[in-house]
Amino acid sequence: MEAIEPIIAGTLEDKAYAEAIRAIGQKVALEGNIQGNKPEEKIVMLEAEMAGVPDEVPPVMHAVLANWT
Repeated sequence: MEAIEPIIAGTLEDKAYAEAIRAIGQKVALEGNIQGNKPEEKIVMLEAEMAGVPDEVPPVMHAVLANWT
């Protein structure tokens, strides 16, 4: 988990949004597995992650979210 945070920050800074979305998804999936592997928790966590990303990222994250639901 600690290793993913710098990857997310670096990819967002470099505007490598595809890699950032993948890293965020991986982070949420890992956190969700640790917290009981409940899909509804992962959805809430992904929605929370969408609040702190650049405007170009949420549309793709919504597609990921739609796939998860």
